Amino acid sequence: MPKKIAASHADVIAFDVLDKWFEFRAKYGGIPGLQVAIRKHGTPIYSKAFGYANMAKERPYTPRHAGHIASHSKMFTACAALQLALTGAFSINDPVTSACARPPCAT
Repeated sequence: MPKKIAASHADVIAFDVLDKWFEFRAKYGGIPGLQVAIRKHGTPIYSKAFGYANMAKERPYTPRHAGHIASHSKMFTACAALQLALTGAFSINDPVTSACARPPCAT
């Protein structure tokens, strides 16, 4: 079980703003349902779901639902690559082939 991190006053205000924004997007933005999670120092500090998992039956989307990540993984990959570059593991100017001899897209 991860240890709990106390949310700061600023976090609480930010979470309230996030709640309102995502509730609005789920209701009026053409997004049937979505999940949001925020971690601080590796520990979850915000996890919530909005909208519907099944709109026809009005079943709420919950954090327990499995979602389709689709192209969002590109953002996580880019963030991880930049974090590694900041540690000096490689330079963002290095060719991809310096990390892997045959990139997956080179078929």
